[in-house]
Amino acid sequence: MAQDESPQHSSDDGRKADLEALFAAWDQRDGAGLAPPEPGAREAKLRLLSYGVRLRLVVSLVLIAVTAFFMYKTRDSFSYWLSGAPQELGDLREAWATGNRTLDVASNTYVHLDGLVISRVYTQTRGPEDKPGDPVYKLFFDPMYNIIVRTDRELPRPAWNHMGMQEIDERLIDLIKQKKVFPSDLTVAFGGSGRLIRAADVPEDMQRAVNTYTRDTKLETEDLWVFLDDDTPSKHSLAGIVWGLAAIVPLVSLFFLLRAMRLRARYQRQLGPADDGATETTT
Repeated sequence: MAQDESPQHSSDDGRKADLEALFAAWDQRDGAGLAPPEPGAREAKLRLLSYGVRLRLVVSLVLIAVTAFFMYKTRDSFSYWLSGAPQELGDLREAWATGNRTLDVASNTYVHLDGLVISRVYTQTRGPEDKPGDPVYKLFFDPMYNIIVRTDRELPRPAWNHMGMQEIDERLIDLIKQKKVFPSDLTVAFGGSGRLIRAADVPEDMQRAVNTYTRDTKLETEDLWVFLDDDTPSKHSLAGIVWGLAAIVPLVSLFFLLRAMRLRARYQRQLGPADDGATETTT
């Protein structure tokens, strides 16, 4: 006659099965009992991490090159954007009359000046790329300090009907004798605040005007100045934004590059010397 199993024996078997299932779950969580990785899987992962490092390195170098190019192209605008109050140059006509023949100022400086002589006046023609609302600039040449002036203001005109009553400063007669100006040019003057820059450093949109006056005056570019009337530093805030982005973008790219390098180094340490040596042999 078969003996029935006792309730105590059935309970012990159930507890044993539960414990075995629990230990199996722990082993699976801790990595024990897992099937070994396929041959070459670790090497493939390391190659993938190395490829990510190389890719991020190339991207970082490209971004650094691009940002460096834009920073170089906008360096003058950025430097001018940092300018403070305008440097006071005073009455240049009075300075020239008292024997001062040079401008004691650095190129690309925000200045305020007066007394410019107006000669060789031109009006820039509109091009197909100009918009209807764009200003129409006037150009003229100051022969005292060889300054090409660009302005969108109306230029003062000589009072032709009172020309006989106009007095001319005798200290400026040499300008007439040297045929640099007409007597009527000395009866009016121009002044304002803006950007004073060497002709060799002018923006591209002024290069054509510089070439015109270089040809007309038979002077070299190194001997000419350019005064951009009403060109204030605040109008160059875009250069500040460009430089700010140019400093941030490469740093972000370098951050991800360093992160990828750390991940690769960490995985190489996990492989150990033996696996790392095998990996180097296979690659």
